[in-house]
Amino acid sequence: MASITNAIRRYRNLLKSSFQLGASPGDSLKIFYWGAVKPSLCARNLGKHDPAEIIKLRVLSGGNASDIFIRDNGLDIYTVLEILPGGELNPKLHHDFEPQTIYDLGANIGISTLYLLNHFPQAQVVAFEPEPGNYAIASRNLEGQPRATLLERAVSNTRGVMNFTCGTDIRGGKLADEGASGEQVRQVQVSSIDEMVHEEGRPCPCYLKIDVEGAELSVLEGMSRSMGDIRVIFIETHSPELHESCRDHLVRSGLKIVEDKWMTKFGALWAVRA
Repeated sequence: MASITNAIRRYRNLLKSSFQLGASPGDSLKIFYWGAVKPSLCARNLGKHDPAEIIKLRVLSGGNASDIFIRDNGLDIYTVLEILPGGELNPKLHHDFEPQTIYDLGANIGISTLYLLNHFPQAQVVAFEPEPGNYAIASRNLEGQPRATLLERAVSNTRGVMNFTCGTDIRGGKLADEGASGEQVRQVQVSSIDEMVHEEGRPCPCYLKIDVEGAELSVLEGMSRSMGDIRVIFIETHSPELHESCRDHLVRSGLKIVEDKWMTKFGALWAVRA
């Protein structure tokens, strides 16, 4: 009985989110189908995902209607549903300012970048996504966005080429020496923030969003010369040890932790500069 109640609650929440996001009733129903109905059919062997199929949805974000593209892989739609309705990436929850330059580390299919563009109409957003399939969809989602720059590279504390591993969940690709069983390993370009700001001449971000599946501390270590110009940092951490190390690093760098939480498998840190 509890499982039925939970399923009903989940479907109700998904339906609510779908109608918040859809730019029209038809778009809302499409979002609900791809986010709830199709996954349920596939889980019961009554349907099958086709990652080669590209789905176009028209969604609302920050009061703007945008066309977005997702793959029928059972994953991209959840990225949309996780990011666009909730506002968790909005730095105004913690610091009343209008960021001029934002770095989106771990942009995936570009939904987080689109969210930031729509909520901060004066900001330039530099997005980073090293996984080729994600980068291709992000390119389509950010096409025609003059304030967005999308780079096919990872960010760490060094420059050059590193191994990047990715399993069946393409949202969890990460820098690693070697992949686990069944994971793909490819080489990707890597840069540090200090290198991009002080050698490439890119503007220093005043808001930094970091979701890099385990390389969080390495990112922070690669921005010692740029840290003083950053006013807000959001980090999704991927182990208790990394969570603690990142928190300590932020405090040592003169930032104040304003949100610190650890869930079952990942955590979240918000830090601001007074």
